Amino acid sequence: MTYRKKYARASMTVFMGMTILLILSIFFSLLEVVHFYSLKKESLMVSDIGAESMFADYCRPLWKEYGILAIDLGYGGDSPDRDMAAMRMLDYLGVNLSVSQNASAGNHLNMMPAACEINSYGLLTDNNGGAFVKEAAKTVMYGIPQELFDKISDGGEHLSFVDFSWQDLLEKGEEAKQRAAERLSDDEADAISEAYDGGSLEDDPIEAVLDHISESILSQAVPADNISNKVMRVSNKISERNLYSGNDEAVSSGVSDKLLFQAYLTDRFGCFTNPKNRKGLEYELEYMISNEDSDRDNLAETAEKLLAFRGAMNYTAIMSMHEKLSEADILSEFMGGALLPQAQPAIRSGIIAAWVYAESIMDVRTLMSGGKISVIKNRTEWTSGLSNIVSILNGTAKSSNCEKGYDYRTYLGIMLTLSPARVLSSRALEVIEDELRSRENYKNVRLDCFIYSANIDFTYGAAPIFGNLVKAQNTPDGYAFKETRKMNYLK
Repeated sequence: MTYRKKYARASMTVFMGMTILLILSIFFSLLEVVHFYSLKKESLMVSDIGAESMFADYCRPLWKEYGILAIDLGYGGDSPDRDMAAMRMLDYLGVNLSVSQNASAGNHLNMMPAACEINSYGLLTDNNGGAFVKEAAKTVMYGIPQELFDKISDGGEHLSFVDFSWQDLLEKGEEAKQRAAERLSDDEADAISEAYDGGSLEDDPIEAVLDHISESILSQAVPADNISNKVMRVSNKISERNLYSGNDEAVSSGVSDKLLFQAYLTDRFGCFTNPKNRKGLEYELEYMISNEDSDRDNLAETAEKLLAFRGAMNYTAIMSMHEKLSEADILSEFMGGALLPQAQPAIRSGIIAAWVYAESIMDVRTLMSGGKISVIKNRTEWTSGLSNIVSILNGTAKSSNCEKGYDYRTYLGIMLTLSPARVLSSRALEVIEDELRSRENYKNVRLDCFIYSANIDFTYGAAPIFGNLVKAQNTPDGYAFKETRKMNYLK
């Protein structure tokens, strides 16, 4: 028996066609959902890259020299330029999203950066340099020698200055001495002169110091050819000009930040005995204390303030040394106190003031030559005597080095505690700005253009892929993704 194959025409019902179309629509819709959330995830990652790329563009000299992270939003100019920053971030995004003409055609996550905007930002100079102080304090916590921090902390305990003015005491002592001298006969004056250690009243310490006190202490402590002649280049200093201000949340500094900030200053900035050999001012700490425009003037005024500081400390010390007070008592009697008792206290005070002045001058010489001096001296550390005050003033004698004392830089750190943090931050930023302007590409830089924080909005555009394959599905023309990132060097 012979069998023949039979063929039937294939056919599809309308119902079957609609079923297949529905299945494809659901399938491609699911694929598009996956595509959408993949794009969303990519926008999150790329936004992180864009913001971090911007904040990786910090000012290198500022970080290298001073340990401060900040971005020059002026990009070498004299005003903040948010548009320039946005364009740079768009470039970073473009590279990372591979949207150039050479991008791979097989990339199904193509996304176009549509916009970038910095909504708010904080500047280093905002709120009296609050962010600068905070960031400097963080720098100290990770790098300051503990010994230096302890010294500055300990030194602050001695900042309760006594009411001491040697000029006033010397003048009152000289006046009392003259009143007593008017009652002396020539024979009595000769007798007093001979009794005064075989010396002469021409070597009277009160008179010698009064004749000497108007002379510059700097000329007595440091040879003129050892002093820097650098001057500040910045004419419109931060403390004198109208500053740009950010619109981010203000940062305030606390008591602990101020103490750490002072330790930061003594660690990161140079001074006469520890120069940093930068292109700007040589005596940076002295500038923060004295606020003059030249190294020479800053050093001279700082030396005068250091002399006054040592005077207050030495006066406190000598008033607890009974044997030295007895010497002053005896000499005051020889100089007229015995004849005119009511003048004796003033003469005695003038003698003590002269003695303190001579000791303090020697302290400054020792400190500025690299030695150490205790804040409050004991009997063994006191160097001068009543009989050699004149030779001290006319010579180059120095105080004995105190092994447990503090050096010049630490004394400057202690003196910095007398100034408010807002003043110190302003002057420190002026020193930094002066240093930066001495460098190529930073000649017009302004630190009130430097940002430490920013809120950034990123917007991206992308087209659907799988949804467009099913015409029955009502797909959008494109997607828009918006992400916000907050970057802050303080966190």
